[in-house]
Amino acid sequence: MSFPKYYADVSAEVDRIRSFYQNDFDKTCYVIGNGPSANDFTLSEDEIENSIIFRMNWFFLEEQPNFGRRIDGYFSSIDVRELREHLAKVLDSGKYEIRKFFQPHLASNTATDVNIVDSHLLGNSCDHWAVIASDPTLARNMMGRPLPTQGMQALAFAAIIGFKNIKLIGVDFYQDLSKRYAWEVPDEVKSVLQEKDYKPGYEKHHSLDYDLKFYKAIRSRYDFTLSGAPFLSPLLDDLDHMLANDVQSKRSIASSLNSIEKQAFVTLADGEYAIGALALARSLKKHSNIPLVVMYSQNACLFETELRQVGNVILKKVAPIDNPHSHGQERFTGTFTKLNAFNLTEYDKIVFVDSDCIVLTGIDELFEREDFSACPDWGVALRNDFNSGLFVVKPSEHLFNDLTSAMKNFESDDGGDQGFLNAYFRNKVSFLPYTYNTLKRLPVAHPSLVNESEIKVIHYVGMKPWDINRDKDKYAYLENYWLEHITFSEWKYLYWKSRDFKVTKKEVIQYAHRLKQAWLNRAKAAIKKIIRK
Repeated sequence: MSFPKYYADVSAEVDRIRSFYQNDFDKTCYVIGNGPSANDFTLSEDEIENSIIFRMNWFFLEEQPNFGRRIDGYFSSIDVRELREHLAKVLDSGKYEIRKFFQPHLASNTATDVNIVDSHLLGNSCDHWAVIASDPTLARNMMGRPLPTQGMQALAFAAIIGFKNIKLIGVDFYQDLSKRYAWEVPDEVKSVLQEKDYKPGYEKHHSLDYDLKFYKAIRSRYDFTLSGAPFLSPLLDDLDHMLANDVQSKRSIASSLNSIEKQAFVTLADGEYAIGALALARSLKKHSNIPLVVMYSQNACLFETELRQVGNVILKKVAPIDNPHSHGQERFTGTFTKLNAFNLTEYDKIVFVDSDCIVLTGIDELFEREDFSACPDWGVALRNDFNSGLFVVKPSEHLFNDLTSAMKNFESDDGGDQGFLNAYFRNKVSFLPYTYNTLKRLPVAHPSLVNESEIKVIHYVGMKPWDINRDKDKYAYLENYWLEHITFSEWKYLYWKSRDFKVTKKEVIQYAHRLKQAWLNRAKAAIKKIIRK
């Protein structure tokens, strides 16, 4: 049993801890985990002397003191008797000197008694959970299981007490599936551990999602420079850029309207995607007065009348652009036609949005972006590429000509426009928060990472909401947002225009039921709103 530390005042405990480091905040704080990448780093004697060093858990199993003998803060969140016994031997040998111990518990070998000897042995001990608990936003992440892993807890601690330059070493987020630690775990230590404590990967119920969610919360609350984490540094950099851009992007819709004639949202509506453009146009109309340019390259645009009736929609016929990289995939045949957006030089700036997206809230602040900007391609996998379903760009004839000339010179790893644009804009993209282009797979695959109320744009990648052969039920609640913007008669018209739909009468009836249920829910919500008024 773990006995929590006792103190009458959390803020007083935090002040006591902060005073211990009050002369060190101008130093670099190294949060050093035990992951395999720790072997890739060394610190000079001068760096060690002029830095703050945090270590954790079984770090002392390393063969040599790779980061110096002095440990400015030792972190452990679980009371393990065998760990205490090993640590006591190491401290007695003089191999390390630990200035401060951070644990949320008192040492205990039984369910009823505190181990006074071991508690005293651990010396000047404080509670790092008290520091985390002093911030309600971060404390909320500690109110259940699983907890953020030890490296993330130490990072939160460092940020809260005031360190401004923090470097991660050996905090690998368990991404190396061949090895858990930078050193081999001795058999005598394995014998007192559970298999989960030394096998590669996250423990059951723990996940990268929880750590990234906690990291995002830390970043949103504290200003500091972070480096390190070689396995995931691009991912962490993306989060940093997105959070910074999110702050910079705050702006009123009214101010953006001052130059409305030079700004536009843009989409492509060839074939069946016209019904997607219609839903997109209606969703945008709720939140913005900036026009939507609907490009199409075929003889006519389906739902042309309905699109014009939305208001603030500009239909524009463009020349088709053949895809030299489709790899035989029919779904990517016409995607390069969207590159025409880069040639809309009548606008100073455009925000391109794929027609299989809908907007849930105002996004006019995107027009503040000065560089080519897009969101990360986060779905089932959290990739470091960007998704081309939404991007901000300043159109120019030069850029358009350069893009079209480069099509054959740059490979597309996915066979579509996205792979090509990632190759072309490599290291030139400014990342936006994923909330501006939330792929439908992300909140399903990583529910702990996504707050649904923060989503600004939903992107229905894969099977579309208008498909009869609909996607798995796990996406149905997200598709309901799209269904609110389409009538059944409009969908039925698309169905009869698309002869390649191979569906049964039962499936048509089921789809109609989904549509009608969505409209019923919308009507109920409207009635409740009227009653409240």
